[in-house]
Amino acid sequence: MDLSYYKRKVALNCMMSSSSALAKQYNVNEKHDTNAKVLAGLSQFRTEFPSKMLTLHLKASIK
Repeated sequence: MDLSYYKRKVALNCMMSSSSALAKQYNVNEKHDTNAKVLAGLSQFRTEFPSKMLTLHLKASIK
């Protein structure tokens, strides 16, 4: 297996992981206002980051 296999696997894992799993990992509790903001940030990170990484990866692989 080459390195691109692992890159795809990491990208898929990022996309498949849910914000609730990230919230549990960081011990985020939605009941508190500041933690709710952190949870919203994690959710936004989950949706934006993998797509940006996948786009960069695709651009790099096309070249």
